[in-house]
Amino acid sequence: MNMVAKTIVRYCLSGVAFCTSIFRPFSRLLYLVWWMYYSQYKRREFKSCPSDVWITPKIRIIGGKYIEIGHGVHIHGDTILSAYSEFAGSKFLPSIFIGDNCNLGPRAHITAINRVVIGAGTLTGRDLTVTDHAHGQVSDREQLLEAPNRRLLYSKGEVAIGRNVWIGDKVTVLPGVHIGDGAIIGAGSVVTGDVPAYAVVAGNPARIIRNLQEIEA
Repeated sequence: MNMVAKTIVRYCLSGVAFCTSIFRPFSRLLYLVWWMYYSQYKRREFKSCPSDVWITPKIRIIGGKYIEIGHGVHIHGDTILSAYSEFAGSKFLPSIFIGDNCNLGPRAHITAINRVVIGAGTLTGRDLTVTDHAHGQVSDREQLLEAPNRRLLYSKGEVAIGRNVWIGDKVTVLPGVHIGDGAIIGAGSVVTGDVPAYAVVAGNPARIIRNLQEIEA
């Protein structure tokens, strides 16, 4: 490449860098404006959702009139919140409550036909699944002969997650589980039973590996 061509390329690259430096702040500002508009638009779909809630595009809401969001909550993108009042001819009275200052990581899926409560200050990683129901009962042989998406939904109890709980990536919380305040749930855990307050659990099924209350000051 001769000197003229090198000079042209150098000036072009400098121009691109200059334009990028000029327009980058504007692109960030435009995204912030879009984010604020999207949050305002989606808040209207919930039973209650204060103006200080941040919702990252995009999320899916089913049965929003049964879902309550607390102050200062941040819901990251690709999350699904579903409260089913009817399925396959059966009717339910679902409820989902997400407490103040919770932070739901990307791609969370929280679904209820009974009740799911997430306490204030809880932080979750990516790909969380919380459900209070299953497709059919294992004890019902006739239902097991049906395709899963045609079985009656069944809940063996509400899910209650306490305050200030820390939940890692790719955790599944199953029906009837109660998690105490301040607990830590390790990444990849499948929580099938109750977790005491301030316990550290991990595994499939999740088991207690430490109790934070036993740590000496």
